[in-house]
Amino acid sequence: MAGTASYVNPPISADYRTNVYDLLSVLPDNAANLIDAKDVRDSVWTLWNRLEDVQITASASLTANTNYIRAAVMQVAVGGAVIGTTFSGTIQDALDKILYPYVSQSNSFSVSTAASRQFGSSTAVTLSWTVTKNSNSISSITVDGTSVSPTGNTQTGTKSTTATHSLIPTTVSEIQTYTFSTNDSTTTKNTNTTVTWMNKRYWGLMDLTSCVPSNPDLTLTPGSSTAVGTFITDAKVKAMTGAGVGTGNELSTSLSRTYTNMNAAGKYLCFAFPTLFGTPTFVVNGLTNTAFTKVRGSSYLNTFVNDFGFNGVKYDVWISNTAYNSAATIVIS
Repeated sequence: MAGTASYVNPPISADYRTNVYDLLSVLPDNAANLIDAKDVRDSVWTLWNRLEDVQITASASLTANTNYIRAAVMQVAVGGAVIGTTFSGTIQDALDKILYPYVSQSNSFSVSTAASRQFGSSTAVTLSWTVTKNSNSISSITVDGTSVSPTGNTQTGTKSTTATHSLIPTTVSEIQTYTFSTNDSTTTKNTNTTVTWMNKRYWGLMDLTSCVPSNPDLTLTPGSSTAVGTFITDAKVKAMTGAGVGTGNELSTSLSRTYTNMNAAGKYLCFAFPTLFGTPTFVVNGLTNTAFTKVRGSSYLNTFVNDFGFNGVKYDVWISNTAYNSAATIVIS
């Protein structure tokens, strides 16, 4: 508490004045030089103590949990407080709601090893996951049905699992779904990722010079298609390199594609895809073209053996009726 202060070396004393009148009464206009040094010291000492009182009072006011209660709903959104918000708590609670709105956790989940696969390829799957802490601590994590102990903070991990598909697929693709679930004691978030099994379509040129009959015209001699179908083996289909368009093979769920400037270089144009894709329509250089023949199909003597030895899918093989000596744009739909 403020009061008299005494100091030695040299001796100094000052008194705390309790009110303004008492303080000013010892400080007249000094026309007669009546003010002592102590009177000035008393004024300084009093002001010093009054400043301390103000500081203590202000600090107590700022740290107090003063209540702020408003039953009327907010008419406009302010920060994190949305329209319709009411307040019942401390001023700090109200400010936190406005300035620090709740943000739920963030999930990231993916297949880090080939999300798109050819039927018959490896079934090994590696799942990569991350949960990012925002407003609340993470309270639970489940990866593909397996619980992971949460640390409360942002976490990252992987899980090894497997994928499966039918031995004889009846659709153009099969999808396997994996689920990642997290909770922050307020929000549960579920995130999915998938592995999609598909077949390949193949395209390129086919050399029929060693076929019997050699280089047939399938428009004039359609019966030659049987010999051509036998000649075009699975190995020859998989060996096609695109005839100037891409690699000659790709995973797909459809036969539709545009092949720009496909060059058979005097050989035959050839296309192969699962029977499940349907019957194609060919457009060559902008005009519908019927001079393509299916030389292998679902009635062929065996199913197609793909790159991984899988033979659960029938393939159709279509070939141009005659050789192509210049580049052409082929649209299949």
